[in-house]
Amino acid sequence: MPLLPLGRQPEHRHRALAKLPIDTGPCGPFSPFVVGPDGIPVVTDETLARHFPELAVLSVMAHGHADVVTALAVAEIAAAVALGLESDKQALYLDLIETALGDAARKAFQMLPQNYQFQGPSYRLGKTEGRAEGRTEGRAEGKADSVLVVLEARGIVVTDEQHRQILECDDLERLGVWLRKAATVADASELFES
Repeated sequence: MPLLPLGRQPEHRHRALAKLPIDTGPCGPFSPFVVGPDGIPVVTDETLARHFPELAVLSVMAHGHADVVTALAVAEIAAAVALGLESDKQALYLDLIETALGDAARKAFQMLPQNYQFQGPSYRLGKTEGRAEGRTEGRAEGKADSVLVVLEARGIVVTDEQHRQILECDDLERLGVWLRKAATVADASELFES
């Protein structure tokens, strides 16, 4: 077969060219290790996929453009395994699975009843912002609880209204001031004085 410009070579020809030894001079030739779809197993065994979820996803990436039956089989197994992972990996793996499929396999995959819907960059950005907001709320709740614990440990009575005001506060700086004051005040009302 005559050599065509690299972009016009059949895919198997690209791999064959990539495997050719590279002359590195006096140290001898370097032979690259090239992996293509033929070097990656078609993972349709759920036990194997659960032990090696990355291999299951890689299987979809390598065989997602194969015939629809094969592509859908590896995608279903990989997706089932990905759904059991922690949320960050789950979102990443499910996105990789769906984007690695050919058009026909992707349409079939999207029609599966338990199927995950593609979550693009805007979804991930919103999720990241929500996580940051949740951490801030968690820190505020922790500081508010600390204020109440210190006051209780010191035997200082807190009214229901003061209790509510402390717990509803989400200003970390103000809660920090109240926490420091809680160690020295004689009455809970002194927390709220400027």
